[in-house]
Amino acid sequence: MSVLSSADGPNGHSGNSGPYRRIFVKQVHLLIALGYARIDLESFRNAQEPAITGELVRQIRLVIEDRDSPSHFWAHRYAIHDDPPQNIPGLQGKKRPRVDIEMERTQRGPHARFQFEAKKFPVGRKDAVGEYIGENGLGSFISGRYAETLDDAGMLAYVQSGSVTDWIEKVKTRLEKQRDSCELDEEWAKAQIVEDIENCYRTVHYRKRIGGRLVVYHSFLSINKSSAVE
Repeated sequence: MSVLSSADGPNGHSGNSGPYRRIFVKQVHLLIALGYARIDLESFRNAQEPAITGELVRQIRLVIEDRDSPSHFWAHRYAIHDDPPQNIPGLQGKKRPRVDIEMERTQRGPHARFQFEAKKFPVGRKDAVGEYIGENGLGSFISGRYAETLDDAGMLAYVQSGSVTDWIEKVKTRLEKQRDSCELDEEWAKAQIVEDIENCYRTVHYRKRIGGRLVVYHSFLSINKSSAVE
């Protein structure tokens, strides 16, 4: 089934719970896949994370705003935000933390939202895995600095060197070793969200500081064409 209609759901629903939220989570990942497919990967094989994320957002916005897309294409119901500030009690102005990407379903009433934090796995980075799961990566979701009122969130891993498979195993192993500090509640598992993102995984964390469980989807995107799954 075409991605134009495969994740379509009822119009006007907030998408905050139950099957409607699952449709929403699927759609935001489809938007990531559609934007990623349009990137000239060779141009970003050595780029910094903000540059890659900025291009991904630009391409997704072009998908959303395409005047030639079919009228039934669900993407026009979405807005995407690059590096939006988060409203945190006690922090104002430039002191507010900024999540890398926020997807928003536009409609009357409350808007469903989904946040992504991105990290890259480049040549020569001493502890890319530590940065990925650390306080400025996955840790930002676990602490509640990001997605405080949400039940799910996403991590994007931009693989610029080595094999995707190797990085997946390294992240999984580190999470299992640091399960207490990462507040891991359910083990690393394959996530079958969309076919267009082959390497997507799921973890569940119990956020002790704010209470409640958070589902995190980890999507590994190869930026260097030689970073093939082995």
